[in-house]
Amino acid sequence: MDSTPPLEVTFITPQHLKARLDAGEYLCLIDARESAEFGTAHIPGAQWCARDLLASQIERVAPTSYVPLVVYCSCGEAATLSVPTLQRLGYRHIFVIQGGFLAWCAAGFPTETGVIDPPTPI
Repeated sequence: MDSTPPLEVTFITPQHLKARLDAGEYLCLIDARESAEFGTAHIPGAQWCARDLLASQIERVAPTSYVPLVVYCSCGEAATLSVPTLQRLGYRHIFVIQGGFLAWCAAGFPTETGVIDPPTPI
């Protein structure tokens, strides 16, 4: 019998996220897709940190655990799987975009392009 607690994920819709960003709320956006996908298009202001690098690199993009994190991937699955890692690292305010980057784009929200710069400390 598996004693692992069930995964609890807080989802945020693209519409709710856009409203919070438009209101000026500070959220740390983390794009957990591959670097080439990030370079092609990402949510404005997002920082790239691939899911397999989260444990070793998250402090570069989110140095304090009290900052609300919004993690996304293409469709939401990989971002959802990253939540336990982030929780183990002490982050408590973690949101996953429902439907991922594809849902953000389908809603007609803005994207930006660009290569990966070294993440800027928060």
